[in-house]
Amino acid sequence: MKLKRVTVLLSAFLLLSSSVAFAANTQTVKATVSNLKYTLNGKNWTAKTTAKPVVINGTTYLPVGVVKEATKTNITVDSKTGKINIGEKGAKTPFQQVSFDYDDFSNTRNKSHTNIEGKEYKEVLYTKFTAFAHDYSTPDKKYQTLHLDLFAPKETVEVTVFEDLIDDRSLGNVSVEPGKVTSLEVNVTDVKKIMISLKNFDNGEHEFVILPTSYYK
Repeated sequence: MKLKRVTVLLSAFLLLSSSVAFAANTQTVKATVSNLKYTLNGKNWTAKTTAKPVVINGTTYLPVGVVKEATKTNITVDSKTGKINIGEKGAKTPFQQVSFDYDDFSNTRNKSHTNIEGKEYKEVLYTKFTAFAHDYSTPDKKYQTLHLDLFAPKETVEVTVFEDLIDDRSLGNVSVEPGKVTSLEVNVTDVKKIMISLKNFDNGEHEFVILPTSYYK
């Protein structure tokens, strides 16, 4: 195995653990860059990142990007608090507080749309469409989970969440039956932008609602 001597900062790599704090002063150490190959679930696998594993005092450390991609576990560094967060955020971030494009959806306080299953919501995301509709949200690689609460008043609507606007990268889908709130939860680890796609090819216009209880975490 070919190895190369380099000097790195410990803060650039980590071992899997729960959310951990790191010292404000980084420590410079000698490390060995390794050309180790990866297997994922028993199959040869190549990471998107070009960063390599390193060996420090006999222990192998994996690049954060490799761990995120392979395990679908979100890892973020908060330079203000000096913490590395692994997994879901501790608090829920309302879906609409994250960048949203409002292409086909709009906010409404119309009571004919905000009263759902006997519960009155102050405001919802609403659209009326023929055949299909879509809109975009930008989690910007900051979250692990997207939870959507969805409602179709009259007809079944097929909902799919796509990654990076590319139709063959489906993160998850669900059939939302009329008159019943349906939840869809997808992993958005390392995802910059998503597209929410709605489909119903029956004749006429179709209504659809995203509830304010939807969130990122």
